[in-house]
Amino acid sequence: MSAATETHSLLEPIYDVTEGIASPASKIQYRFAFGKFLEYIPLSRERLLQKNSKELQAIVINYIKHLTAKRMKSGTIKLRVAVILHFFDMNDILLNKRKISRYIPEDEDHVEDECYTHQEIRRLLSVSDERTQVAIPLMANGMRIGALLHLQLRDLIKLEQYNLYKIQVYGRSKTGRHYTVCTPEYAAAIDSYLAYRKRFGEPAELNSAEPLIREQFNINDRLKAKHPKAAKLKTISETIERMVTKAGIETKGRLGEIMVYVNSKSLR
Repeated sequence: MSAATETHSLLEPIYDVTEGIASPASKIQYRFAFGKFLEYIPLSRERLLQKNSKELQAIVINYIKHLTAKRMKSGTIKLRVAVILHFFDMNDILLNKRKISRYIPEDEDHVEDECYTHQEIRRLLSVSDERTQVAIPLMANGMRIGALLHLQLRDLIKLEQYNLYKIQVYGRSKTGRHYTVCTPEYAAAIDSYLAYRKRFGEPAELNSAEPLIREQFNINDRLKAKHPKAAKLKTISETIERMVTKAGIETKGRLGEIMVYVNSKSLR
């Protein structure tokens, strides 16, 4: 069957966009990016896969034009397209990648990789709530936002003699598990955030499987406060973007959507 007429059989299983992706953080990124694509169409995965390759190529190209019109950065568009093509590849639908790639705009400048300065991060922290004051320093130290949202309180070990935390990243992964440490200043921010949660009924014990970065909650709803759920990528992304605007800082790169590019010296 030619690439121009190839479709997915109804009898074949549908492979998820995260199929074949090992990293938990990458899985979050892939789901987020592909979800944005489905919002744009909008079609279910099943209906999408019933279209032939030529139709799918046109859909992807139109999506690229849509993102370009929104003045989205070239690197972000490339990531979105790579996720979409991965989904089709996993479901045995081959598209003309060379043709599709020609519609991705070239970088106009190098702002995507520009770091946030020490002063800019301080300004961000000054307008942030307790939760965001915990999230930003970890990303500033190089942690991907997907890894951040997987952190549980049992991944934090308080080193009292140094007044800091030893943090286990990807604690449930056999291959990706590693450790980092935070500064005393950041440890104080974590302590303040956990104390805030405890005031409204959450146990927030360090040896628990509760998320480090939890969903926001109504302080008058003690039942919801007591049973935290991990914050979603979209929520944290949008929160950080609001803080950037509030602090009067120019957005640099893909802040809030995938990860934050910042200067790690800001934590010292």
